[in-house]
Amino acid sequence: MRRVRQGSVAVVAIGVAVALLSGCTASPPTPLPTASPTASAQPTRAPAPSVEPDPSPSEGATAADPLDSSTWPTYVSERYGFSIGHPQDWSVVPAARGWTMDADAGVIDSPAQDGFLSPGGHAWVTAFVAPYEGEATHAGVQRWVEQHCAASMSTECAGIGERAEPLCSGTAHCAPGLLVSLAYDVQAFYLGRGPAPRMTAVMIWRAHSFHIAGLGSARETLDAFLATMDVHAIQTGSP
Repeated sequence: MRRVRQGSVAVVAIGVAVALLSGCTASPPTPLPTASPTASAQPTRAPAPSVEPDPSPSEGATAADPLDSSTWPTYVSERYGFSIGHPQDWSVVPAARGWTMDADAGVIDSPAQDGFLSPGGHAWVTAFVAPYEGEATHAGVQRWVEQHCAASMSTECAGIGERAEPLCSGTAHCAPGLLVSLAYDVQAFYLGRGPAPRMTAVMIWRAHSFHIAGLGSARETLDAFLATMDVHAIQTGSP
């Protein structure tokens, strides 16, 4: 995936959280950009997001108790209008502009995403809403996910639609959606309700089994974020 930009932000030091303010809302973690990309700052690929390693148990570890996000504080995106819960001690970085496929697909430090940063910078969750012109079906979502992957210049696009897990499958009130686990991140895409469908995307920039202190795996953490929205993952812990 395209994950960082060249130039002054060649390495996304999410773990360098000294620029974060205490409380719910924070300044973007240095050196995430705060302006739209320019012609001299083209996205590029990196092997993994440069977050700090988690000092707690890593691969395969799980939280001691089932993860319950029902009491998390709710953040309402001023730019996109969706509501999403986040852990009390996570910092919020609001989106600075609207999201576009060409400029922002696969870019971990895109200023077009609402971001949520864990204490110590061990995990980074982002969310955005994008225009959508396809049919409101899982097949339509799959085609959009394949387009997004191609725009991200990922090496994992082959068969990505077939590998994706359905969200809210068999649940009448749930909108169509897919969850995709890649080498370095887990991505969820679903169509929001309304007369004009829009694609909502929520991503955690860690491998699915990476352990996040107090929460469990990255996949379990993403599921908990999704559970605070109008969509949920039908499975938990699957790669």
